[in-house]
Amino acid sequence: MRRIAAPWLALVCTACGASSLERPGEVLLDPVAIILSEEVVDFTAIGATRRLSAVAVAADGHPIFGAPIAWSSTDPTVASVDSHGLVTALSQGRADIVASYGGVASRALVRVSPVPRDLAKLAILPSAPLLTYLGQTLELRAVALDRNDNVLGEVLATWEVEDAQVATVDRMGILVAMAPGATRVRATVVDRSLSTETTITVRPLPSTLIFLSLPVDVEAGQPRSVRIEARDAGGRLVGTPDLTVELWAEYADGFSIHIGQRVLDLGIATFDEVVFQRSGEVRLVARHGSVEAKSASFLVVPGPASGLRFLDPPERVEARTPFELRVAITDEFGNPVPSTKAVIHLSLREANPSGLELGGETSREVIDGVATFSDLVLDAAGDVVVEAASFPWEAAEIPLRARYVFSRLSAGSDHTCGVLSSGETLCFGANDGGQLGLPSDDAQAAPVPVLGLPLLRELEAAFRYSCGISFEDEVICWGEVPGIVPPPAGPVVLALPAAAPRSLGLGADHLCVAFDDGQVHCLGDNTFGQLGDGGTVARPVLAPVSTGASFVSVASGNGFSCALDDDGFPWCWGRNDLGQLGGASEEPISPSPVRLGGIRLASLALGDAHACGISREGEVICWGDGRLGQVADSEFPSNSEPRTVELGGRAVMLAAGALHVCALREDAHVFCWGEGAEGRLGTPDADDAPSAVPVRVEFPFAGARFVHLTAGEAHACAIEATGPAFCWGRGGSGQLGDGATASRAAPAPVAGTAP
Repeated sequence: MRRIAAPWLALVCTACGASSLERPGEVLLDPVAIILSEEVVDFTAIGATRRLSAVAVAADGHPIFGAPIAWSSTDPTVASVDSHGLVTALSQGRADIVASYGGVASRALVRVSPVPRDLAKLAILPSAPLLTYLGQTLELRAVALDRNDNVLGEVLATWEVEDAQVATVDRMGILVAMAPGATRVRATVVDRSLSTETTITVRPLPSTLIFLSLPVDVEAGQPRSVRIEARDAGGRLVGTPDLTVELWAEYADGFSIHIGQRVLDLGIATFDEVVFQRSGEVRLVARHGSVEAKSASFLVVPGPASGLRFLDPPERVEARTPFELRVAITDEFGNPVPSTKAVIHLSLREANPSGLELGGETSREVIDGVATFSDLVLDAAGDVVVEAASFPWEAAEIPLRARYVFSRLSAGSDHTCGVLSSGETLCFGANDGGQLGLPSDDAQAAPVPVLGLPLLRELEAAFRYSCGISFEDEVICWGEVPGIVPPPAGPVVLALPAAAPRSLGLGADHLCVAFDDGQVHCLGDNTFGQLGDGGTVARPVLAPVSTGASFVSVASGNGFSCALDDDGFPWCWGRNDLGQLGGASEEPISPSPVRLGGIRLASLALGDAHACGISREGEVICWGDGRLGQVADSEFPSNSEPRTVELGGRAVMLAAGALHVCALREDAHVFCWGEGAEGRLGTPDADDAPSAVPVRVEFPFAGARFVHLTAGEAHACAIEATGPAFCWGRGGSGQLGDGATASRAAPAPVAGTAP
């Protein structure tokens, strides 16, 4: 408590040890305060004593003579007090000595802190005090250390500062910040045997930022002034030099821009000539370190209309797939001007080397400053420049690249077909059997659309034909389709049973369809029983496979087929002269399905006379003809029962060519094995010799990741995760789609699919 000096306090008899002043016969008054002789008592030794005196004071300010003062200690284990105010130090710690009378009490703090025997050094904690606002208080502590800097405990000390204009300190070590600056503070052990110093810094920092001036609704491009006030935690303006405030503009749509930073001048940061170029609802954000303030929102409105501008145009679009462009009438900063009425026309620049055409609605009325063209289509892959025009403004233009984005590819004998993400089908390669769906027999070395096809959800290519499943659950085929003589002039829809088709299996001379009711139907040549109907008579229409099993998928090769049942067991039928049925039959042909024992698969792929599948654990298992390494057996057997292929990782997709196999591993690498002629294994540094060991296909670029795979008679293709398609192997008919008719051992990009 605050000590009160009174002239009559000298009347207290300290020598006699009395606890009150006595005047016999005087009536005692009610006290309003009790004055102690000391507010703080420090002891540096156990057993030391100190006598306190107390005077009760009446309302008129005079002492109450004869008032019976009662003494007590809040912690008698630290310090005791007798009825005469004699205080005795008993143990290290703190306690309050309480003097009371008439319901009024006063306290004196007793601190007992013996000086340690091993005291060698003194330290101040915290070691480098920092006060961040004027009026801030901080308690300092003096700590005893031995010669090895081990902490012995807190000791009592006296305190003093060098410059009281910067900070003050009381006898308790309570530091108070007075003005910005730095000064030294000294702690001295009570017995004055040791002292130490440290530097304290008073550096007021912003605790609160306040916007003093704000723009109201402004026009884009018009300068405005913004002033920000910084106050410390004590509510005073921050006068510390060299402190900065940063200013940001945050728009309601999430866009933000850094306006700049300014140095505080007497606690004020002034941002002159702030120009907002972007229109919209915006608020300002001021920051100093972690301290932040946000203004109320206001509007930045567009300036006068000055021209045309494409809004957020794409760099690339998918060819033959609808895309959107937005064109605005804008002010000089590119903000759409809602009040402007006009019609904007789109066209391709006359210099159009790719010969592309822009389809869709190319004239649109401006609504709220923007014309939206939502159904534009570029008919092929290539680079174009799109122009936007509307009188009286100068035309705006953007470069645009259209590319094909295939969701899947399927390779046949000397052709390849793919389905775009839109469901449209494009093919490339040989067309001597109509496998490209074009009216002429000319081969195409780059993708061209198949005429007369609906959008497809599934696609398979085979020897000289292809088939797909439409979104309307039709099976549509084109080319030299088995069972149809003469070959159709264009796509033909197969007659189907009532169930919906689930998957396709296309062989060299027959085809099969798996339906969602679990049945498989086949048509075409049946010399080897490859239709699975129990006989060897060819069928021009689909007929069911004779088995009671329920199938989920089917695949076909040259004269044989296999299907997976609901439990993943493979069933095969047809030709078996080279082990195509996986040891399930010893007969050279099997017109009815036979089940392969001991293996369960998730998918199948059939080649000319070999078959492979992926187990549910991701292993690749192959059987049949392995004379060129197709079953990955180094002994090159001609009749192999199912064996596991050492792939070095889990497989996620499998594709079988006539005499080779490729697998996509879960790490996005592709491996191929079998016949190596004409580069079909995708290894440019290797010779054309067969390989019974899977070899990794060279990535077309660093970081490439394949996500889809197919294999034809002597070539293979894969789709990379970012969209490009690549093919390798035999290319004499343009089946690699790279615009040439040469074979390639390294993956070459399919024309129009490059980023």
